[in-house]
Amino acid sequence: MQPGALKSLEFDRIVEAVKTFALTPMGSERLGRLQPSTDPQTVADLLAHTTETARFLTANGALPLRASTDLPDILAALGVEGRPLEALRLLALATFLESVDETRTAIRRAPGSFPRLEAIIGGGASFKGEIASTRDKIDPSGDVVDHASPELKIIRRPLSHVLVAFTISMPTESPPVKSMVTSSIPEFCRTLVVLPHQAPGL
Repeated sequence: MQPGALKSLEFDRIVEAVKTFALTPMGSERLGRLQPSTDPQTVADLLAHTTETARFLTANGALPLRASTDLPDILAALGVEGRPLEALRLLALATFLESVDETRTAIRRAPGSFPRLEAIIGGGASFKGEIASTRDKIDPSGDVVDHASPELKIIRRPLSHVLVAFTISMPTESPPVKSMVTSSIPEFCRTLVVLPHQAPGL
């Protein structure tokens, strides 16, 4: 289709309106690449998918699919070998995968026939075990959950201070660093270890 015809039809505004229905960043990006089709079979197939989805939404409400805005970056990071995800990103991924399971269940349990939607969700794997394990190990704030006994926690925390202090003692002995360090005792701030210091010249 000629660009002039698309402009006359205000196709860009149609695309922007359709993008508001996207439930994930990937869905929004894909909708943004929509182009008109002139193939009758393709048009008929797309219209059939649209009609079935609209019928489902009218009868059952919105799909429970959820995704954070940084999900594409999280998925890209998974492809980097040897690079673990940060705790909060793991939780975001777990939330998305959980919503995929919920969406699959909603479609399968919905009264009526939705063969095209069922075909879309049919090949998806379930990650219920991994999701449960992630939520068991990381709390909503992103802190790693410690399941140790109270007695072990009492022993382990002072020991961790000693180990960290020993680990950082070598680099802090160099003159440039030593002049800025105000305390040799590290402070623990959630998942970070902070060494009190001051800027040069202060």
